[in-house]
Amino acid sequence: MMLFGKKPEWKFTEEKLIESTEYLGNPGCGWYHIHAFSLEEEPDMEELYWCLCKEETLALVMLDIGAYREEPLPESVLGRMRGILDFFGKQGKELIVRAVYDKEGRGMEREPASIQTVEAHMQQIGAVLSGFTEQIVVVQGLLVGNWGEMHGSKFLSKEKLQRLFLTYRSALGNIRMAVRTPVQWRMIHTEGTKPEQIQTGLFDDGMFGSSSNLGTYGTRPKESAGWEKEWRREDELDFAGYLGERIPYGGEAVGTDICGELPQALAELKRTHVSYLNSVYDEQILGRWKQTKWQETGVWNGRSGYDYIGARLGYRFVIRDIYCRCGGKYRKMPCIEVRIENAGFAPLYEEAELTAVWETDGEEKEDRLPTDMRLVLPDRQITITILLPENTGKEERRLYLILRRKRDGRILRFANQTQGDRVYLGLLGNR
Repeated sequence: MMLFGKKPEWKFTEEKLIESTEYLGNPGCGWYHIHAFSLEEEPDMEELYWCLCKEETLALVMLDIGAYREEPLPESVLGRMRGILDFFGKQGKELIVRAVYDKEGRGMEREPASIQTVEAHMQQIGAVLSGFTEQIVVVQGLLVGNWGEMHGSKFLSKEKLQRLFLTYRSALGNIRMAVRTPVQWRMIHTEGTKPEQIQTGLFDDGMFGSSSNLGTYGTRPKESAGWEKEWRREDELDFAGYLGERIPYGGEAVGTDICGELPQALAELKRTHVSYLNSVYDEQILGRWKQTKWQETGVWNGRSGYDYIGARLGYRFVIRDIYCRCGGKYRKMPCIEVRIENAGFAPLYEEAELTAVWETDGEEKEDRLPTDMRLVLPDRQITITILLPENTGKEERRLYLILRRKRDGRILRFANQTQGDRVYLGLLGNR
């Protein structure tokens, strides 16, 4: 029997949530395929459509302008670029973009004779890419070198790197960039560059290929090497991790070196905050990951190392616990507390809106939660508080949680069982 004037108290029955092993397909991270285009030719979009990997949200688009290395890019080529980028956008793909003069490992032969020509091409390409700012995750390289990877080129001195970087940076506006090696990054940035000023990160297409990642790292400690020289592997991994907290980092895993075995690879991918990897190259190492089974207890036991790594590329938010704070000291302000962990290798780089949804008899009410999910770094947790509505004693309410990217409302899925785009947290009713 309810006493007159006394409001009923809430009772919350929380859902028992566990981590899902499903591939989430969240934007901005994950596996990718490479799609290379020789821009003197018209691409076959119908064939390209059937070549797309539907599960992957990323694609690396390589734009080969080698046929125009000694002349301005014709308007027809710039229009072809726009058409290619627009096609991927319509297929829901976000892009890693690399413009190159060479895709055969013959960079010195294929690149222009003068740096002024490279700069002119950068300005033309930047004008095109800046029209697709929200679709592009990162632009790799400075056009030059074998496969556009900034090695095997005559334009790699400090002076020329700085010149090319500043030209491309200006042409691309706010689009994130990435250069091939840490020492190249340091050559174009002064020591003491503030974290909030960093718009450029790294990409590495030699991950695990050797103890130096195929020449990516040196052998000397950073203290003795200095700012503009290669550092030993341990120091460069820490440096890559520092940049990886701010700019998406990724590339290709290659070779058979011991550092690519699953335990070592996992530790390094986490340490450097890897967001994206080529899903088909190099099969030497990817095949080993596919054949190696995850041995620890939990939902991942027995799954392949390839699946385990793929699930953790980029950010991965898992709801670990739900608590009802409805009595005792919480009586005046009852609430639900939800503990969320970032189980991915990298942080979320874009603003997102976390929303609690109360559902009653088909009607919904959304409460925006003041939480910045970008601050939840890998292996870190955050506890969010959802205040309970006033209890009239007449209805039950189902509670859901939704995470949306702020700029376009795109759903960022939690790694738990979901009901559509949302996670069911529990049922709120009367005691």
